Amino acid sequence: ATVSGDLTSGAASTLGAGANAGTRTEHSTAGSVNVVDAQTVLSELQTGFVVLPGNIAVDTTFTAGVHDITGLLTVAAGVTLTLDAEGVDDAEFIFNVSNYVAFGANVNVVVINGGENARVIWNATGGYVTVGADAEIIGTVMAHGYVSTGANSVVVGVGDSCGGAVYSASSYVSFGAGATVGTGCAA
Repeated sequence: ATVSGDLTSGAASTLGAGANAGTRTEHSTAGSVNVVDAQTVLSELQTGFVVLPGNIAVDTTFTAGVHDITGLLTVAAGVTLTLDAEGVDDAEFIFNVSNYVAFGANVNVVVINGGENARVIWNATGGYVTVGADAEIIGTVMAHGYVSTGANSVVVGVGDSCGGAVYSASSYVSFGAGATVGTGCAA
């Protein structure tokens, strides 16, 4: 696993075989207040508010804005989520999920139509985030509980923008063998 960005967990972090990490921060639950505060601020955003279904089983396109999922969000194996920036270079895609987020194996998240400086945030305020084996996710992942990525999974930023960070407010962060987290940031 390769982690070129920050890794912050509320408890502990585990990296798979051959893992490397840049800045690695582990806190007791009481020490992770900044992640909780960030999750709260994100959850209160209402601009472009869109309520989404909890299960995505087919390729789906989203436009920029704040997307709210009451409950859990599961993305079935092999599905592509397309984030359409609609020509806006710094488009923001915020997904507030009140429970957990589970990306299946081989899920692919892509940004199209501009958006080289887009911001993508997956915010699981009440649960955990899992990223299946060989999935390629764009964005910053924030979970109240744990974050776990499968073998050869990728969590990166968009174009030259930074992203691909993972944060756990109260639990652990675990990366599978061959996982890549935090690439895509300008030097």
